Amino acid sequence: MIEIPGRQIKHTDERQDPKIANEMRAEYVANIMTVAFAHPAVESFYFWGEITRSFGFKSDHNSEGLPSSSNSPTPVYWRVQELLQNEWRTREKIVSDCDGRIRFRGFFGDYSLLYSISSNMPAGQCFSLSPDSDGIKRISLIRPLA
Repeated sequence: MIEIPGRQIKHTDERQDPKIANEMRAEYVANIMTVAFAHPAVESFYFWGEITRSFGFKSDHNSEGLPSSSNSPTPVYWRVQELLQNEWRTREKIVSDCDGRIRFRGFFGDYSLLYSISSNMPAGQCFSLSPDSDGIKRISLIRPLA
């Protein structure tokens, strides 16, 4: 609380709409995960206790991640899914320059590069970006056998 000289501070119990509280919790979890994800030393997230219940799943270690009795994921679950499946994914359609180079900004991790030599010759390769790399990845495209 902020103290203002000469003013009294009074606080009362606030009742909050459960839906709003769940949405605020979802944003809190998303913010914490985003801050952690931005640090190169963070490689995974583990949830237990109260936060596990906020996902809508049992926190009992014997439940093996099964849904709670309500059997319905919560706003926290959906917000984390949005982060993992959409916001933190790199999906690009890129055309190479005249020297055959492409540039994109991506997250550390594993990628699948899909390309076409011609309209009826799709091909692909996998590669990884790691924190210890210089940010440049050289990939030789392989012409598939027709």
